[in-house]
Amino acid sequence: MNDMFDLTALDEMPSETKERLLKLIASQSDYFIITGSDPLDLKGCCPSDGVRAANQLVEAGILQVVQSKSTPDSCPVNIYAFSGEIKEGDSKPEFTIDREFRQKIKGYLTNMKLQRKLWHVVMRGCLLLFVAI
Repeated sequence: MNDMFDLTALDEMPSETKERLLKLIASQSDYFIITGSDPLDLKGCCPSDGVRAANQLVEAGILQVVQSKSTPDSCPVNIYAFSGEIKEGDSKPEFTIDREFRQKIKGYLTNMKLQRKLWHVVMRGCLLLFVAI
């Protein structure tokens, strides 16, 4: 596992990315795949916001990526797993799930959801109180 990671990077992620991570953890899958390139890559093709979000998590040390070999005229295939879970194999990458790290991610994401729900309840209560007054 990578000891250098920034969980606060998850705060800025789109909800689709957060749900994808939770689904990966719940299903105990080794990895997920996103086709396309980072929109910030000027030489890339097939710009994908999903790739950009996942790459931000790679930069934060939360995810790891390996690109599958593709033909020059096709979009890149990005294979993402949690940090430290991808090892280079002889002919293809090998995956080893780090349950402890995944539980940290799940706990952080779950706590974020609870905080948002609590915030909505408090704001709704304040609004109802304001309307009542």
